[in-house]
Amino acid sequence: VLLFPSLVMALASPIAGKLGGKFSVRGVIFIAMLILLGSTFELSRFTLTTTVAGVSLWLSLRYAGIGLMTPLINNFGMAAVPQHLVGHASSMIGWTRQVISTLSVSIFTLIYSLRIMYHTANNMGATLNSADAQRQILCSSINNVTFYSLIILIFCVPIIYFFKDDPLARKTNG
Repeated sequence: VLLFPSLVMALASPIAGKLGGKFSVRGVIFIAMLILLGSTFELSRFTLTTTVAGVSLWLSLRYAGIGLMTPLINNFGMAAVPQHLVGHASSMIGWTRQVISTLSVSIFTLIYSLRIMYHTANNMGATLNSADAQRQILCSSINNVTFYSLIILIFCVPIIYFFKDDPLARKTNG
């Protein structure tokens, strides 16, 4: 399920560079964010009947959005750094990515566990047999965590406004 979306993200990254050179960087990031928002919303609506193909499709679109955004955002950030500090900035980007990834996994795992306890306590799926009730609780908990990540992404959309279409022009003119 995760192999194909990862390949899509790997292919989207070089495409992002070409699109950023031909079109507005802010526009490409905005379109990528829309793809990310839409696919994350769909990932938060799964049911017990959702197929593996459905999961793979929405994950692939989500990863495509991430693959289109990440190189452009990194380029924008690196272009804002003076040349003599580029090595330090690159290290900080890597360090920050690792810290945020670790914190995200920890926080979302905590939220997932809390949602499982919540749904179990509220007897979600009480009319289903025990195995189906457990699967429904897990599915609902995953949907909750994905929806919370969607809320965080929505708060990130206004940040796109601050991106310039040509990050190098920002560095030389500022």
